[in-house]
Amino acid sequence: MLKESLTQDHIAAANSLYRLCPYWQFSTEALDELAARLPGFDSRVVLLKVVAVNALYGTNVMAIIRMAEHVKSVVATTDLETAGPELVETLAALPKTEDQKHARSHFSFASKFANFFIDSERFPIMDQYSEMMVSFHLGKSNLVRDADHRYADYVENIRQLHTAANLTCSSRELDRYLWLAGEYRTWLKKPHAQISTEMRALFTRPSAEIATELKTILT
Repeated sequence: MLKESLTQDHIAAANSLYRLCPYWQFSTEALDELAARLPGFDSRVVLLKVVAVNALYGTNVMAIIRMAEHVKSVVATTDLETAGPELVETLAALPKTEDQKHARSHFSFASKFANFFIDSERFPIMDQYSEMMVSFHLGKSNLVRDADHRYADYVENIRQLHTAANLTCSSRELDRYLWLAGEYRTWLKKPHAQISTEMRALFTRPSAEIATELKTILT
């Protein structure tokens, strides 16, 4: 049972809006082309992929070179054909430096890296907005939650959402809905919240077509 309904109409509305967002589309297409043209994971290729994900999706990785070295090391010791959510959890856990007090977990970066460069269906994108919307639809009491396995739990919650809502969409299509709906609901509550510039323009000055799709997303 879902706490809040989720239908194919919600997914379709979000993906219609995605097609009206050239910057978002360009970012997705650029990463997909990078994956196609440079399929490997040698040092230079990994660095390019880390830079691209971080720049185009704003994942706030500051130690770019160190993250690239970490990703290369993890990928080199992993069977990418069979890897599960634990791969993203390992990628997210960038080792601390000697003078660093607290470790940081880069789940948004790691899930996007795995989604674009390993398998988009096995590795759904996780960020604050997708987590927010999964919780919104499933309800907090139905969420699988374990602080030590945050991404694995997210993947399980996504699976539950697919099943309970009887969805037939792809992982990418669901991700677009979760992200866009999360940003929209956040903006409605706090118009000055830090959201995507492209989304802010979409929400602030909607055409009749866009207003209809946004209404569907909230219904």
